[in-house]
Amino acid sequence: MKEQVAIEFKDKDLERVCNKLIVEHHHFELVGQGIIILSKGSAKLFKETFDCKEVVLVPLSSLSRKEASEIRKRHMPG
Repeated sequence: MKEQVAIEFKDKDLERVCNKLIVEHHHFELVGQGIIILSKGSAKLFKETFDCKEVVLVPLSSLSRKEASEIRKRHMPG
């Protein structure tokens, strides 16, 4: 599995961001509250495309397994 990162949006303009990701065929997972999870490569491109002040990169590997699980549980339906 590729290393993934979570991106948290400051600008809350998720629709614009998601549409761009879809158009450019990036695989991503919207986990709610302005947080998207995608591969490290996509995240790098993403940061270059958007104003970096809008996003914060959070490597999932830097979270404990429990924290990562909590984030997913909190944001994913079902």
